[in-house]
This record gives sequence, C-alpha cells and structure tokens, in this order.
Amino acid sequence: MPPIPGKLARYLRVTPGAETYAQSEPVWAEARDLAAPRAWSLEMSLPGFLAIFGPHAGRSVDLSRTLRGCGSVVLLAATIGDALERRSSEHFVEGRPFAGYMLDRMGSYLAEDAMRELHAAARRKAESFGGTATRRYSPGYGDFSLEAQAHFMRLIGEDMPGLALTSGYILSPQKSVTAVCGIRF
Repeated sequence: MPPIPGKLARYLRVTPGAETYAQSEPVWAEARDLAAPRAWSLEMSLPGFLAIFGPHAGRSVDLSRTLRGCGSVVLLAATIGDALERRSSEHFVEGRPFAGYMLDRMGSYLAEDAMRELHAAARRKAESFGGTATRRYSPGYGDFSLEAQAHFMRLIGEDMPGLALTSGYILSPQKSVTAVCGIRF
C-alpha cells in the first residue's frame, strides 16, 4: 500500500500512527488507482487573451494587477477525471461516509497537485527564456468571473474529452481546475 505523502496527510489532518491514518491508507491506494490526471495549457499574447476573455478579464482588478507588465498569458487546465468522484459517491451510498469523504478530499488534493505541476512547468519554461511567471489566478476567485470558464472550454475544445461546463459555469468533473498566469520578460 502506498504511504500517504506528508503534505497530503497534513491536508487531510491525519497523523501517522493514528486510527484515521490507518483507515485512510487503503483509500489513498484507491484514489491513486482512480485518478486519471490530464493537463492542457496554451500560451498567448496578453492582447490576444484580453480579446478573448475581454469583459471578464477587463472587469477583474485583481487579475489586471496580476497581469500588469506581462507580455503573454498561459492558460492552464487540469482534471483527474470522474472515476474518483463517482466512487466517492458510492462509498456514501454504501454507508461508508469516512471513505467517501476522504476519497473526495484526496481527489481535491490530486486535482490541485496536477494544477501545481502544470503551473510549475509554465514557470520553468518562462525561466528558461529569462522570464518569470506570475501566480495563477482562476475564474471564480476574487473578482474574476466564473463565466470566464466558458472561454476556457471553447479554447480547450476536444483536447480534454469528458471535461464539460454546467449552465452555472462549474466544471465537470468536479475535480477539475482552470487558471491563468502571466509571463514577464
């Protein structure tokens, strides 16, 4: 059985040696088996980004501040698929709420981990050309409208099969994340 990484254990608030840790270990093995991380990224000029994301990006003071001085923008999307989400629900139906809850939390961690790796790759690429990447900023965070997800979905197209958007601009599967980061030279 794979050990629970320290960072994940802290996120889950489980301590090695504790009963909750022992109960979480088989759930972690299940999470690793079910997660199917996929990633997508696209770099474009800042004017190109603003042309596509116009009203949503333009109204966001926080995003404008983040992108100040950037020449380009990297769009990022990551998902772990829907198998883990479905299995988490099954655990609840089967009367195993602890396993369902922990599997759901582990899915959130894995989706965020996939996004962190994608952002790190964008940072490394920028640094290889003498630039820097800003922090990432996601639709729905701060004053960046969740409706911007629709622009991501149009650009992603068929590159991430199974990724969809609800009428309320929520990504499906739930363990999916989009973000933007700026590149400065």
